[in-house]
Amino acid sequence: MLKDLGIDLDKFYGAFQQDLYSSRGMGFSIVFDNEKFGETKHVTGYGQKPWSQFAKEAPLTDKARADFIRVQTEEVDYLPGMATEKKFEILSKTGYSAFLRDYCKVDKQVIDIYQHWGMSFWCVDMEEVPTTAVQYYDGGIPGVDHTLPIRKGRGVDPYIFHFPDGNASIARLLVRKLIPEAMPGSTMEDVVTAKADYSQLDKPNRKLNIRLNSTVVHARNTTDGKHVDITYVNGSKARKVRAKKCIMACYNSAIPYLCPEMPEKQKQGLAFNVKIPLVYTKVLINNWQAFDKLKTSFVYYTGGFYKQAELAYPVSLGKYKRSQTPDEPMIVHMCHVPLFENLKGPEQWRAGRRQILSTSFEEFEMHAKDQLNQAFAEVGFDADRDVSAITVNRWPHGYSYSNKLVWSEEYAEEEKPWIIGRKPFGNIHIANSDANVKADTQTAIAQGYRAVNEIFDVSSA
Repeated sequence: MLKDLGIDLDKFYGAFQQDLYSSRGMGFSIVFDNEKFGETKHVTGYGQKPWSQFAKEAPLTDKARADFIRVQTEEVDYLPGMATEKKFEILSKTGYSAFLRDYCKVDKQVIDIYQHWGMSFWCVDMEEVPTTAVQYYDGGIPGVDHTLPIRKGRGVDPYIFHFPDGNASIARLLVRKLIPEAMPGSTMEDVVTAKADYSQLDKPNRKLNIRLNSTVVHARNTTDGKHVDITYVNGSKARKVRAKKCIMACYNSAIPYLCPEMPEKQKQGLAFNVKIPLVYTKVLINNWQAFDKLKTSFVYYTGGFYKQAELAYPVSLGKYKRSQTPDEPMIVHMCHVPLFENLKGPEQWRAGRRQILSTSFEEFEMHAKDQLNQAFAEVGFDADRDVSAITVNRWPHGYSYSNKLVWSEEYAEEEKPWIIGRKPFGNIHIANSDANVKADTQTAIAQGYRAVNEIFDVSSA
């Protein structure tokens, strides 16, 4: 599909300057919070400096400092003499924080360092992330290397396959393939800055249209079983279209409300996937000299509202050019995930959804500026002066829940709720990454492919 859209993956090796930050000696740093560590302190060089030096600079107790160095440097199997299969069985239900606590026997401050480590990926703290999952990290998480075989979660390829606008360019290229007049241009490079012609998306007497601002409210199989009637609202009017088949590629938990005639078990399967809320805040700074002076491109916060402050991926494509030097403006990516220590599973995500929807822009802005000042005020950064713009992207229904956390249930293949939920219902078929409980592009594409093939298989039968 990527080839059909004109995406040449090899071009990203030139477009994405992998060594832009590392060539300047910039790496990973940690801002330790006052509540857990007695002071707010930014320590740079995590993974670059000797662990003893990093620990010396960090605001740790003597015991925590010794435990930090020990768990980073010692080559120990914390489940000695145990078969790998048995280790996986145990550690798949052991949160990483519990692994540090119960197997590595480290001081609480060491656990506090890593408690929010994977929050922007898993959207929970490390009490809920299985120890078996952290082996997919490319480094930086201690204690697991000699207990479990390390696997690279992103495979052998570097993490560079990224348009300047993320995956949006893939969607724009799909539109160009379907309705060329709507998306001027002809290459993966020019689509980044192409201006869409929305007037071309929906035209009478054309076989294929994309109709925006048309929210589906009901889809129902006809009584003769030959068609499906779809009701949608456009403007102030409800409209109905009759089709032979339809694919519901929306948030799967909404489908039981759109297709109330579905069997109850299928509705329950679709409702299983409660989306995980999170917030991406993009901060435009006048320059990135402060990052360069402290030699960090990624700041991790052990506490605070935002988990990280990360310089944008250094990718240039077509007419879009990344920031070339620290004197030029730059986007800083910050991520917020609402956490509740007394809630687990879908309940914490429902509570998180309510929280981020009721949080004002002013609060998001205040935390972003405050945390950037925490990290960079020592080298002259002033958020009131150096921040030009802030965009807050709230995702109340964000990531698809993956059912791989420590409290997740085990299901036989045929009893997995998402598999029951995605079964064809008459002439209604179901796609979206939710249909395989994974929040990634390849899953969304695979589930769309599956749903279309279901239609062809049924039609040819």
